[in-house]
Amino acid sequence: MTIPLWWQNGVIYQIYPKSFQDTTGSGTGDLRGVTQHLDYLQRLGVDAIWLTPFISRRRWITVMTSQIIRPSTQPTARWMI
Repeated sequence: MTIPLWWQNGVIYQIYPKSFQDTTGSGTGDLRGVTQHLDYLQRLGVDAIWLTPFISRRRWITVMTSQIIRPSTQPTARWMI
């Protein structure tokens, strides 16, 4: 008998942090807003959270130009930051 992997029957909840919860009053959601609601997500029976990309374009350009991105040694991930 094969035991199913957790993700085959698990509940995965996708969160777009920018619109999920704002804790600073800026009008834009943030990671603190996500972490403050982890207990709620647990009560819902969520097994995993899928965070959509939340890095700002300006930050991404900074990362790209400072050459922090390097090839990964893991076959499943092409790039690591």
